[in-house]
Amino acid sequence: MRGLLILACVFLGIGLATAQDLDSIYRNGIVYLDNAEYDKANEAFKRAGEGYRKSNNKLGYAKSVLQTIKIDISNKKFNDSRVSLSNLLQFQKEHIPNEDSLWVEILNSQSLNEKHLGNFNKALEINNKLLLNPGLRETFPEKIYHTRSRIEIDLGNYDDAINSAKAALDGYIRRKDSLNEAAIYNIIGVGYYFKNELDSTLKYYNKSLNLKKLIDANIGQLTISTFNIGIVHEALANYEEAIRYYKLAEKYDLQNGGEQVGVLSDIYVALVNS
Repeated sequence: MRGLLILACVFLGIGLATAQDLDSIYRNGIVYLDNAEYDKANEAFKRAGEGYRKSNNKLGYAKSVLQTIKIDISNKKFNDSRVSLSNLLQFQKEHIPNEDSLWVEILNSQSLNEKHLGNFNKALEINNKLLLNPGLRETFPEKIYHTRSRIEIDLGNYDDAINSAKAALDGYIRRKDSLNEAAIYNIIGVGYYFKNELDSTLKYYNKSLNLKKLIDANIGQLTISTFNIGIVHEALANYEEAIRYYKLAEKYDLQNGGEQVGVLSDIYVALVNS
């Protein structure tokens, strides 16, 4: 309740920045977030949120707060994020109840946060609130099914995960959201990997990597993708290809400062064993 009162009472000041300025700051935050520059993204969203708050733009404020919570989730602050998401959901219901897109984003974040906490059935229960709503399922299928596929992977429901990911794929292609399209290809590949269908795994991992290269994805994403492809080649006894991809992953990770992605030591172990 205290957190809700804080959210509800902050709309008292008058902002000096123009709406255009605030929107620009917010968009910069999204760019930083896509590039995994979390500190810069967090700063941008907090600046935008404060400006939206002062100008009484409740939607802009709520969206900015949600982005800072997503960063907390990325930084593994799951218990704090659970409280923040609950407060934000209540704020949305009371002040901007007709914003379906925001509601979907909040519940998706809640679902993923519970997944990270190991509460997979709770995560699926939250996702069901969206999936079982025909209007939302038709309007935001890619967001709902994308989240669901990630939960189903952790539950070991690999066929369901692949089907959910494929259900999300068309929406991302239609919206030309290449970053999430690449993420979906990766999830499909993971599903096939755990089904031990390695040729299919390689097909989707390569589709993901090629798209990431095309859109100039951040180095961390390229590191992980090339490393994963190396693992599959090693499992297929394609040792020369495995070593080639492990070395490429090493090259990417060293560009990123080494160990920032957290796979450099694994790459060295893989090189020794290949």
